[in-house]
Amino acid sequence: MPFTTKPKTPNIKLQPILLVVILLITLGLLTYKYYEWNTVKDLQNIFSQTQFEEMTRNEDYHKQDKEISELIKSFGATQSATAKKPSEIIDQIISKADVYNGFIKTDIDLTKESQKKFVSQSQNAKYIFGQRGQYLKDITFNLNLAYDKSLEISNDSYIQSNAFQNVFALWKDNATVTAFNLKIGKDFKGNVPKFVNELSSLSKYASSNYKLREEDQIKDNYPGLYEYISNYKKYLGSFYGIMNDYASGDLQSAAYKSAIYDQTSKKINQDIASLIDENKDKRVQRVQDFLKYQFKVVESIKQLNTDKLNRYPFTATLNKWNEDLALCHLYDSKIGLYKTLTKELPKSQNKEDLFKDLATITPKSDALDKQIDQSQIAYSTTEKEIILTCTDPIHKKEFIFETLKD
Repeated sequence: MPFTTKPKTPNIKLQPILLVVILLITLGLLTYKYYEWNTVKDLQNIFSQTQFEEMTRNEDYHKQDKEISELIKSFGATQSATAKKPSEIIDQIISKADVYNGFIKTDIDLTKESQKKFVSQSQNAKYIFGQRGQYLKDITFNLNLAYDKSLEISNDSYIQSNAFQNVFALWKDNATVTAFNLKIGKDFKGNVPKFVNELSSLSKYASSNYKLREEDQIKDNYPGLYEYISNYKKYLGSFYGIMNDYASGDLQSAAYKSAIYDQTSKKINQDIASLIDENKDKRVQRVQDFLKYQFKVVESIKQLNTDKLNRYPFTATLNKWNEDLALCHLYDSKIGLYKTLTKELPKSQNKEDLFKDLATITPKSDALDKQIDQSQIAYSTTEKEIILTCTDPIHKKEFIFETLKD
């Protein structure tokens, strides 16, 4: 039998390989932890900055809304006031509404930009595991839903604001009719041809193709307001046509248009205040949904901090989310919702009673009410308005929201 030898076992040193494996695992863990820390930090910074920007815009909104409300209050709430009030007030209202509507459009664009930032952050949060990752996913998920509702609210406000701006533009032109009727007096036959050119501003209503601001959107979203606007246009157009036909001697055409005038003049006599609550239930639901999602965001941030998942070795604690500023902002929104639901502002005289009043409507925020830093919120009331003050400790800024009682 031939002599055979066993193959030799290769002399492999395991220690260096093991060290490389350990080094790779350690490097992987450090890389993941850095990614995790950076994701939390970026989300915190973006959230804090967007809160500051949105609060700044909301403060501007309150100022503009207050100015328009004061002008409308001085004008009167119904169409019947047009004959008694100067057209200069209507001009001021229309001018302010132009600024206000431009503000809403800009706010919509900026809100979309903010939402994009958080959509990007939601992608980063997908790769964060454990409870920390769940909080980040909850924050970005609910923020996205809240932004969707915020955009719905803003778009609706834009449409409704344009509708009422159109109403005031119609009332302004009706003042021309009133002035014309006063000028011709009882001498209809002699004065109509003499002064008919003073109705030239109404010529646009003679065309069926003439449209006021955002009329198609108003038609789709506020059919009651659209019908009022449509009838008013027909009323002004028929009056213009009647007077011009009469001045030119075309009495047959004037008689035909008189039927339209008689019909529409009756339809526009309704109190416009009755249309303010159109789509109220939809508007309320949007705001409630917005608040619900935003409260969940603040809850997740506070729980992340409470569970100390905002801490990493050798770095500063990530506790500059500004979530209490966000919460104060939500109280301002809830005050508006309270007014919509109850037809009045809270009668609270202090901050504690304000929380109690707001707790009577949904969504509830009782647990968060107890957690907010009391130094970041102040509340006061005067004879004419209530004042909510929110303090941003990070940007060293106070935001003051004044809401008129009437």
